[in-house]
Amino acid sequence: MQASTIRNVLIVDDHEYNHVYLEHLLACPAIRLLHARNGQEALAIAEAERPDLVLTDVCMPKMDGLELCDAIRHNPALASTRVILLSAVVGEDTLSDSADELGANGYFAKPFNEDAVRRGVDQVLGGVGLGARVARTR
Repeated sequence: MQASTIRNVLIVDDHEYNHVYLEHLLACPAIRLLHARNGQEALAIAEAERPDLVLTDVCMPKMDGLELCDAIRHNPALASTRVILLSAVVGEDTLSDSADELGANGYFAKPFNEDAVRRGVDQVLGGVGLGARVARTR
């Protein structure tokens, strides 16, 4: 990936704190963050903005993260969009199974391991510099 390429990442969560937390965690000149509060809103934003990655909470009103992932995978214009599931409620084994079944690119259980999230997002996006940030924070 070229250093000048900006990657769009859509954060989907119904709790403001998680938006702020992930915004801080993923702060990087190569990432432009987009925000949605539920799956319906996220799907509309994804159709308009074509994000490179959707980080979505699983438990949300209107359309949950599993339904959102399924809708993305069944939309020809969005099917190649990378999706990572996030959850504090669903057990890690269940989350892993759901991620595999829906074709998600990964999952993280809350509370997050910050280094793991940075490395995972960096890897899914093809190297945007978050991995270097992990090394600098140690």
